[in-house]
Amino acid sequence: MKREDSTFDNCNFHNARESGLTAILEIVGGGVGCIDFDRDGWTDLIFPRGGKIDLETKQVTGLSSKVIRNIGNWEYRDCSNAAGFVFDGVYAHGIASSDFDQDGFCDVLIYGFGGVILVRNQGDGTFSDVTDSVGLKQSKWTTAAAWGDFNNDRNLDLYLGSYVDWDLARNQVCKARNDQPDVCSPNAYEGVQNSVAINHGDGSFSISSELLKTTQPAKTLGALAAEFEPGNGIAVYAANDLVANFLFTKKNGQYLEHGFASGVAVDDSGVANGSMGVALLDFNLDCNFDLFVTNFEHELMGLYLNAEDDFFNHASRKVGLNRTDLNSVAFGVVATDFDGDGDEDIIYTCGHVHYFPDVGPMEQLPIYLQNEAGQRLSKITPNCKYFSDPTVGRGLATADLDQDGDLDLIGTSLFGPPSIVENTFATADWLKIELVGVHCARTPIGATAELTIGKTKMVRQLHGGGSFLSQSEQLLHFAWPRESSNSQSAVGGSLVIRWPDGTTSKPITVEPNKQLIVVQSQNR
Repeated sequence: MKREDSTFDNCNFHNARESGLTAILEIVGGGVGCIDFDRDGWTDLIFPRGGKIDLETKQVTGLSSKVIRNIGNWEYRDCSNAAGFVFDGVYAHGIASSDFDQDGFCDVLIYGFGGVILVRNQGDGTFSDVTDSVGLKQSKWTTAAAWGDFNNDRNLDLYLGSYVDWDLARNQVCKARNDQPDVCSPNAYEGVQNSVAINHGDGSFSISSELLKTTQPAKTLGALAAEFEPGNGIAVYAANDLVANFLFTKKNGQYLEHGFASGVAVDDSGVANGSMGVALLDFNLDCNFDLFVTNFEHELMGLYLNAEDDFFNHASRKVGLNRTDLNSVAFGVVATDFDGDGDEDIIYTCGHVHYFPDVGPMEQLPIYLQNEAGQRLSKITPNCKYFSDPTVGRGLATADLDQDGDLDLIGTSLFGPPSIVENTFATADWLKIELVGVHCARTPIGATAELTIGKTKMVRQLHGGGSFLSQSEQLLHFAWPRESSNSQSAVGGSLVIRWPDGTTSKPITVEPNKQLIVVQSQNR
């Protein structure tokens, strides 16, 4: 079911197509951030809104993002001005949120063309721009971001991904088959080295281009920070457009890029795909974390199954992804148990990058892939306007907007207002968990929760980044099938947390239909 609210009409992304430049900047789009910024229990939404291109002054300018407060019962209020959220220093694409200063309130990173803006949540319903005071230098174009503690000092750092070396002086115009001007492929531009912003814990950051460095420039559109091997620390995956994807993991305390050696750099034909978005999930229910990557048309969506010891297997054909629509140009992606049957499903949003595609319109339908017990993925079409109305889809995130225990969808488009989609699967009970670190970062990126119900084990991880330009709600969500919740074993469900510092909590007995706050023990 798609909820309509006029509040969101002011949240449209503005891509500056009216300039007539047909720049590659125009087709990246914008995402959405899902955070409870006022800590009232209802997840609020932040929408970056792009900007404008002035050919006379030869400048790219930004529009302020919108903060939409969730007041419950599917009612929303635009509180951007009241919250002081008026920051237009970049042509804004994406949102990445985390509590970087560890005061209990979630802060916001806005990123796009012109670099980043770090916005501190002051805890009183307002925000302040601290970008300059913390020393975050401006990059030319930032298109992906993931928070994570990369140097194990209990402070959250930032992996910042860049797309291509573009500006107005370098803009190139290509021609479509109908001889109309159109956006050029990223092959027309050089890639750019990504960087890391190190958080020193004293209110300052420094930029490092050495910590997670590659021999080749990136064209990064998606980034994810997560732990794939218990005890190995946070790894970083970067989804690149038409060049090989990166995987950084620690070896003897140093980060090494070994995407090819791990099997996640290219597809099963050895070809670098046009990768955009990335999701973390335990697809095959083996309690290891896998990767799902969205790609360009005529390419398989990438499912990389974790084979342990830093190896992954490309399993797209095995699970039936070769039978899905190969005309889709896929961007934002989320993975969670939408239908409450114990495994994680996948939804991704689609839309073309050319104003005049070779085949079909720019507008495309989002795709819902139902997980069949970790064996295959089956495309289904929910009875919902969102899944039947084509758009030029870009961002996608999940949050429990109505506090009923299941996860709803927030999707953005290159044109038009965002879509707010209620999850109406009448299925399962649930468990939601907020994690608070003590001996690690307060927002413990990389922490894993393992829930055991009888003989069934499920795992979820708090990760940084993911999807495309978007930030989902940072709670761990388990659906609890009703056939289990009516049994004695469900009452005795056991929850264990593995924290990023390597410690493991004692088992906690849990019941369904609860939202828990789990604080890391003071004792080690």
